[in-house]
Parts: sequence; structure tokens; C-alpha cells
Amino acid sequence: AVKTILRTVFEQQYESHGDWPQWFMLEPYQEIQASEAHGDVIVWPLKALCDYIEATGDFAFLDAPAAWRQEADLKRTARVEPISAHVDKLFATIEARYVEGTHLIRYGNGDWNDSFQPVDPHKRDWMVSSWTVALLYEQLNRYAEILRRAGRPARAKTFAAAAAAMRKDFQRWLIRDGVVAGYAVFSPDGGEPELLLHPADTQTGLRYSLLPLTQGVIGGIFTAAQAKKSLALVRKHLLFADGARLTERPLAYRGGLETMFRR
Repeated sequence: AVKTILRTVFEQQYESHGDWPQWFMLEPYQEIQASEAHGDVIVWPLKALCDYIEATGDFAFLDAPAAWRQEADLKRTARVEPISAHVDKLFATIEARYVEGTHLIRYGNGDWNDSFQPVDPHKRDWMVSSWTVALLYEQLNRYAEILRRAGRPARAKTFAAAAAAMRKDFQRWLIRDGVVAGYAVFSPDGGEPELLLHPADTQTGLRYSLLPLTQGVIGGIFTAAQAKKSLALVRKHLLFADGARLTERPLAYRGGLETMFRR
């Protein structure tokens, strides 16, 4: 059943773009789908694939044939290619979305937390979600290990090297004074990015974001010391009587025109 779902999902991958819409319907309603996607959507099919192969050891599924989705008419292609080719296309799309001069994927139209979709189109191209990077880093490493176990060491090195470069830039740009930021806004002119949802944040008034603090631990992108500190920050600032919250307090709402985030 999972294998059928995975093949169905990969057959929704755009043939030329290499990504997916935010949501979609299947035949005969395939023309009903979103026109865009958040920056993290492209990561989830890879995660699901890694989950399946790690659980089953079904390395042959990498060679399973799957069609593509044509952007022009949203129909399936007659041409099929192995799942591994779909992942290669996914990876090439991710690389094309790195913020210039980094190995950090652009925020695009948002991440899992819909509350922080940027209003300024500039931020979509120059903003980075630390949570999305940590999530992607984890999957690249997992897939590299799957390729190694499947007897494809050369391709495995490519994904492992990408993950290593991503971790290096994560450590360089997204962590400051030992604390990971929720977001970083880079400038076309270069230099240090502006950090949001971080103690250095002067715009939102928020200092801590749950998602990058926890995913950084889960995905192994932190050092042991950073992981220990991050969990301490969660306990101190983000645990309340009703559980863990995404930020230590709500973002101020003043009505009127949107200025920073869409929601």
C-alpha cells in the first residue's frame, strides 16, 4: 500500500520543474490543484521514500518506473523513469533554489508554519527557514545512506557532500551566539543575514522558534552541545501548561495592512 502511494505521489512531480504543487487531485480531477507550493513541499516525498526503504529494505523500488506530470495540460507523461531519476530531478530543483552563495534552500512561499508567510516578495527569494534546512539536511543524509546500501556509492557521495555543505552553511549563517534563528533574511549585496525569531531579532520581538530548535536535534544538524542548549531553551521558553508552543508569545497584531507576514 505504501509503495502504491509513493509511486502515485512521484507521478505528480512536474516533468520540467521537478517539484509538486501544494496540493493536488488525481484523475479525472487532475486539473484541480494548487498553483504554487511552500518551500518545504519538495522535501516530503524524499522523506516518505526514505521512511519506506529504511523500514522495508526494498532497494529495488529505486528502479520502479513512474511517469511525470506535464505542466501544460497536467496529464501524465507516457514516458516513465525510475524513482531514483525522480529523486535526481528533485535534488537538481533544490540546488537551483539555494540562496546565492550558500547551500541553503530559499523559503519561497512559506514552510510548515503558515503564520509566517512573507508579504514582501523579495523575502521569498532571500529568506531561509532554519527548520526547512534542517529537515532537508536529514533527508539528504538518509538518502545517501540508502544509496550506499543499494550499491550506488558514487551517487551517495553526491548527496552526502550536499548535506555536509548545507550543514556548514547552517552553522555559519543560521546560528548566532549559540542560538538557531527561526529565519534568516539575506541581502543580494552579501554580508551577515538579518535573523528573525532570535534574540538578535529587532523586528518581530520574538526570540525563539520551536520548529528549528527541535528539528535541529532530530535531524542531527546540531553539535551535541548545541542540541543540549536547544532543548534547554525549549524547556525554559517554549513549554507551557498547555504544552510546547511555536514561539514564546504571540506575534503582535495591530490590524490594517499586512507589513511583514501574511497571517
